Amino acid sequence: MELLVRLYRGFLNGDPLDWNLQRQVALISVEKWKSGPEAVAAEIERIRAEFSVQPSGKERFPKHEPKSVRHLLENRVIASACLQGLAAQVTQSIERFHAETGANALPEALEPLTALPALLLAVNSTIEKAPSVAPPASETEDQLRAEIGRLYAKAAELESKIFGLEAVLAGLPKTERKGILHLLAQTALWGSLVGGLWMLSGEDADLRDRYENLIERKEQIRILLMREGLPQTQVEKSLRPAERPGRA
Repeated sequence: MELLVRLYRGFLNGDPLDWNLQRQVALISVEKWKSGPEAVAAEIERIRAEFSVQPSGKERFPKHEPKSVRHLLENRVIASACLQGLAAQVTQSIERFHAETGANALPEALEPLTALPALLLAVNSTIEKAPSVAPPASETEDQLRAEIGRLYAKAAELESKIFGLEAVLAGLPKTERKGILHLLAQTALWGSLVGGLWMLSGEDADLRDRYENLIERKEQIRILLMREGLPQTQVEKSLRPAERPGRA
């Protein structure tokens, strides 16, 4: 009866649900209503499931969609907390960048970061709205795979830009290189990001390996940018292995 409650509250608050969804509920047969509350609830759940997978006009990225999302639906409280926390972390890191650099936009190479919070929250919303049934409906899993695919596609765009940075660094303006370094040096941002994407990947070892490589590449670029601002003698000193205690 959750959907009926939402319909009623929507009318009271002046914020009704989608008209097509309301119409489908209104067209439930009289016979079904006479069958009792359990039959009506099952019919409404069926309508909601069908409505949730109707074409939304959003592009899908099948090659980026995970093989399974069952682990997220079975552990939705943890998954939701991780997704909300990660969205907040990315947003705070971007705000910190603007506040500390005075720049109005992120460097082009890291611009895909700006789209991640909304994509993360879309995945979270799908998990929160999924009916609590076991096993999850195939329609629910398909919708979740689609949302995660969109998130992974944007993450892949970010990954591609980072992997191609070394080849273009020399031609970038100094202010842009500083901006890139500012963001790459935010350890909490990148740790949270790859940790969250790893959590979503489940048993997909290929995705986990990709994000392992992403962190390594990000660190290589960060070190290159740090060297630019140091005299050569300091660079050489910073690259020497630390002396162990007790050595002569």
